[in-house]
Amino acid sequence: MNNLLGDYEPQSDSLEGNVSFEGFSHQVIANCFDRLSNKKSAGMDGLSGFFIKKKFKIILIPFLKDLFDKIIRSNSIPTLWKIAKMTPVHKKGSKNETYINGLE
Repeated sequence: MNNLLGDYEPQSDSLEGNVSFEGFSHQVIANCFDRLSNKKSAGMDGLSGFFIKKKFKIILIPFLKDLFDKIIRSNSIPTLWKIAKMTPVHKKGSKNETYINGLE
């Protein structure tokens, strides 16, 4: 379980104000797995949605429930979740032409 959370430690274990949070249900997380697209490319981990749904859904649900509950209660998102992999996709025109801010 330690590797799943990395070095993430919640800043606090309570919500601010008078808001009550009962936590995520296993069913809500299972429904999110079911909605993963089989046609999308793999993420930075190299695992496709199809593979994750079929092989890891049952194993990951309790760990993800605990992780999401801690994130909501701490009001803090792990820094690693804020990193994205971006790949430019050529749309039209010659690939040999370079445009910067719309100027040739």
